[in-house]
Amino acid sequence: MNKNKNVIYNFYDKEKKDQPRGIMVTIHGLTFRFQKDRVKSASELIPKYSDTLLDYGCNDGDFLKKNVKKFNRGIAVDISNNALKKAKENLSGSNIEFINGNTDEENLPILNETVDTVVTTDVIEHVFDPVNLIREFNRILKMNGTLIIATPNIAWLPHRISLLFGKRPRTSWSEGWDGGHISYFTFSDLKEVLKNLGFKVIKRTTGGSFWFLRTWWPSLLGANIVIKAKKIRAVNPR
Repeated sequence: MNKNKNVIYNFYDKEKKDQPRGIMVTIHGLTFRFQKDRVKSASELIPKYSDTLLDYGCNDGDFLKKNVKKFNRGIAVDISNNALKKAKENLSGSNIEFINGNTDEENLPILNETVDTVVTTDVIEHVFDPVNLIREFNRILKMNGTLIIATPNIAWLPHRISLLFGKRPRTSWSEGWDGGHISYFTFSDLKEVLKNLGFKVIKRTTGGSFWFLRTWWPSLLGANIVIKAKKIRAVNPR
């Protein structure tokens, strides 16, 4: 178990670089000004003010830094010690608590119902047990607290076409097997899991190139899923 744990932690401590994407690089460059990534989409869904905001999978802390005026107290959680080190440097002087955590192995060291808003972008697809992750978010969130999740959409039209021709859809261009992604979601899948774990979806959107057109049919046209949900009931913790 310890050996496996070290492999996982080392994987996320390692600096990763995106792999070349051929024509996708060209398309990305040409449509840059018409793009909205899922981090920006998630930022727009944060309540105007939260007493406590938790960023699960904080990476270098850039998300919290960009939204620092929207909370009184921040909590930055990441599996990578290297990421937390960068986050501490990036968020120097801010009222932030830093936690090295992984819900696949243990619960977060946070008291029940003490957090107003939880944001997690590009993380749930890396988690072995996403159900327990959302259950843990339910535990720490106050009643009517906000949960914002962003993750790749496996049902995006190009992914469906790839499967039709017998090819594996790729949801990440980082190093490793699909950049370490092990869990995959559609809008309806994630909505159902949230419903079963005490949340009500109040907003769903997406990002990407020409994102304003993709919102017309996000489950098919959205390369990523961005969901805002509200805790409406408590569920039993693990």
